[in-house]
Amino acid sequence: MQGGKVETVARNEIEELVVSPLSLMPEGWEKQLGEQELVDLLSYLVLEGPLEDREPHTIPDTPPAGQQ
Repeated sequence: MQGGKVETVARNEIEELVVSPLSLMPEGWEKQLGEQELVDLLSYLVLEGPLEDREPHTIPDTPPAGQQ
């Protein structure tokens, strides 16, 4: 939740799950980044594990860095 507050809801208390057609990312965020910043962000998002790992690996089924 906003402000870093965490609220846990038991699965059996959920009446309905609905997939939102809207992204959680603000609209136009990618226009605020330079090309290298965008590449860096997307590369980071497909990593599985912290960057401090000596051998980070990508999440399965994601393309290798640099492929478009």
